[in-house]
Amino acid sequence: MLLYGFTAYKSPEAQIVNPEKSSTTITGRALFQKNCAACHGTDLNGHTPAFPSLKEVKTRMTKEQVADLLKTGRNNMPSFSYLSDAERQALVGFLYGEKTKSLIQTQLTTEEQGRNLFVANCARCHKAKPDDPQPAGQQMRGMMSPPVLAGVTRYMNIPRFEAVLNMGPCYMPSFDFLNHQEKSAIYTWLKTLEKSGPQYNGMMRMRGMGCGRYQ
Repeated sequence: MLLYGFTAYKSPEAQIVNPEKSSTTITGRALFQKNCAACHGTDLNGHTPAFPSLKEVKTRMTKEQVADLLKTGRNNMPSFSYLSDAERQALVGFLYGEKTKSLIQTQLTTEEQGRNLFVANCARCHKAKPDDPQPAGQQMRGMMSPPVLAGVTRYMNIPRFEAVLNMGPCYMPSFDFLNHQEKSAIYTWLKTLEKSGPQYNGMMRMRGMGCGRYQ
């Protein structure tokens, strides 16, 4: 990636703070975990080649470049334009090793939050609907296709769904860093897609989100 000239990049709404002192705001670290960790790893090590390590991103990109990329997305990376500028700036600060927070938290409906959490955490491997494009994570691993998630709410209740996310069966990573409300939001959004989902067979119901395509 090309590096451009660096200029001061600081907002009054993305401040360097001790995050434990703030209970009504959201930290850059929390924003990373919710929006980026599924692809780039909770430790920022990434999953190459599709999702690079972000540990040394400040040596490759300026803060302005990272903030712009969060807003526009590129290739396998979705856009995070639904986040406020302050949230994106706090996230950028975290990637630069700073303790940051945003004094603004984007307020979304449960369905909107669920869709965005799905894009950030699940769309790397899972299709939402059968006619969606093949996710980059499937191409990267050369594995059998994980199940389409539209329709899982017909046979899996929220406690079961949350247990699968926490456990991370087979090649699926654990998403226990998401809280109960965030997992429920993903479930709520998937429920709006029930009619778009395939009819799963008994094996799929028995194995939950199994290790291959059961359609």
